[in-house]
Amino acid sequence: MNTSLPPRTDFDPELWCLFDQYVHGDIDRRAFLDRAGRFAAAAGTTAAGLLAALSPDFARAQKVAPGDARL
Repeated sequence: MNTSLPPRTDFDPELWCLFDQYVHGDIDRRAFLDRAGRFAAAAGTTAAGLLAALSPDFARAQKVAPGDARL
């Protein structure tokens, strides 16, 4: 993730709404990137960079230890 971007809580609420539309299939990736361009310019990055910053990183998710007694 680009460390020059603001923390997730500092993104514009309109951008979060736009991302929500994308995640839930109301708009496609191209529409998200087109509309996120104005937010990207204000943040000094690209729309693709904003998408990467907003998207969860599932590979870094918490994992259950193999010896966990609950398994």
